Amino acid sequence: MKPNHVETIVAIADAGTIRGAALVLHKSQPAVSNALKNAEDGIGARIFLREPTGMVPTEIGHEIIARSRTILNELRRLEEQVRQLQGELVGSIRLIVSPLAAIKITPQSIIAFKRKYPKVSVNIDSGQSPSAFVQLRRGDADLVIAPAPATPSEEIGLVCEHLFSDPLLFITGAGSKFADVESVPELNAAQWLMFGPKEREPIIQGYLSKLGFELENPMTCSDSVLSVMGLLAISDMVCTCPQSLFDQLKGTWDVVQVPFEVELAPVNMAVITSSTRPPTSVVMAFKEVVLKEAKSAPQFTQ
Repeated sequence: MKPNHVETIVAIADAGTIRGAALVLHKSQPAVSNALKNAEDGIGARIFLREPTGMVPTEIGHEIIARSRTILNELRRLEEQVRQLQGELVGSIRLIVSPLAAIKITPQSIIAFKRKYPKVSVNIDSGQSPSAFVQLRRGDADLVIAPAPATPSEEIGLVCEHLFSDPLLFITGAGSKFADVESVPELNAAQWLMFGPKEREPIIQGYLSKLGFELENPMTCSDSVLSVMGLLAISDMVCTCPQSLFDQLKGTWDVVQVPFEVELAPVNMAVITSSTRPPTSVVMAFKEVVLKEAKSAPQFTQ
């Protein structure tokens, strides 16, 4: 396939229609349709089906679209890296940050970075393992700031550098019936909340099981800090939370730490890049800023 075919495939996938892709690409609809036909002929497979609702990817098409996104992202990075090597401080960085990172390390890092690189675009999405690592490997993100991979298999294809460790707490609403419990069994009937995507639930469930919890109900999962804290404040739900994040939020939300003593492993925060996809110069510069900010922050346990 030619580069314009890759661009066309991604544009159609994003827009959902030939017309929408034509608008994005600033081309005529016949030109986009012709590019798609040439791509499908060249690869020997149908990528989209034309349905009344728009362009629907085929089963093979989903794989082609995913790889096309990777190719397009790498072409963008290549162009940016060449300009950076020629002395231009331009380009873009795509970050995925966890809730703790969003509050405790990312803001300071971006401010420090933008002082030196004002023309570099920084785009931030929320998330953490495992979905954030999938996006990093696929090339949809340049860098992740989040809890480090929990298993060796999760770390495959990644480069992780430790930032800081933060104690983990159980928290609940101030009016919750679980606000004063003193033992693990008393929390077994609790409805649990979790920061992160649904795919992260088995990791947290396995960790809580090792601590002696017998979870009776599925977890409610959200990447949104506002959603989690809003639910905690008006319910009996319980959530694990890094202490730094709790300290930052407890003044705004009516939440408390569950007081019973149980040995919880700390959250080990890391800055993570791909081991198979070389970062651009500005991504590496941003990574160095993050490492420096974490090292100079006295409230973190290194």
